[in-house]
Amino acid sequence: MGRMNHRISGCHGFVVIPDGETIQAAKDLVRRMVPNAKNKMEDYVHLSLYYAMLEMASPELIGEVLQILRTKLIGKEISLGSVQVYAGHYLDWVLDVDLPDLNNAHYASLASLDLHRAEKFSTFQIDGFQDLNPREQANMERYDHPLVLEQFRQQLTLASDPQGIELESTTVRRVGMIADVHFVRFGMWECIEHVLSQPSAKN
Repeated sequence: MGRMNHRISGCHGFVVIPDGETIQAAKDLVRRMVPNAKNKMEDYVHLSLYYAMLEMASPELIGEVLQILRTKLIGKEISLGSVQVYAGHYLDWVLDVDLPDLNNAHYASLASLDLHRAEKFSTFQIDGFQDLNPREQANMERYDHPLVLEQFRQQLTLASDPQGIELESTTVRRVGMIADVHFVRFGMWECIEHVLSQPSAKN
C-alpha cells in the first residue's frame, strides 16, 4: 500500500493525527511553554497508538489494520485538557475524556504489531525513561513500551528532550477532531522520521 511495497523492519507504529487547527494550537503551546525543548513535534504532532521494533512485518497486514483504524477513528471528536510532563522527558497534551474507540484502536495496533516484534529491543530503555511504575516497567519488558494495555494514555505528544523537561501541569481545554491515522517510522524520543502510509482518501 502506498510506499510500503516490501516487508517492514525497524521501529514503526500507528499514530493518530489531529485536525490542522489543533496542530496549530499544539505548536503554539510548545513555543510558549518549552521554547528550548530539543525535539518539538511541530511537523508531526501525534497520538501514538503503539510502536515497537518490528522484524519483517507484512505490508498487507499493516495496510489492512490501517484501513480499519481509519474507518473507526477519522472524524471522531477529541477533548483535550491537561498539559503535563511524562517520565521526565515528554510534554503531552492529555485527553480529558477518554475515547473508547482510541482504546480499541490501541489494542488492535498492539495485537497486530506484536506479531512481528523483534526480540530484545526496548525503545524506552534506549530513550532512558525515568520513574516508571511497576506496571509500566513490566509492560516495557514485555511489549517494549510502558504505555500499553490498561496503562495506555490518550495524549498528543508535543515535545521531548533527553535533558529533561521541568514544567508544572496546566490545563488548556480544546475540542478537536481526528483527521487521519498514519503508519510511520520512529526515531529516538518519539520523533517521527518518515511516514510510510499515504494520506487517507477522506482528507
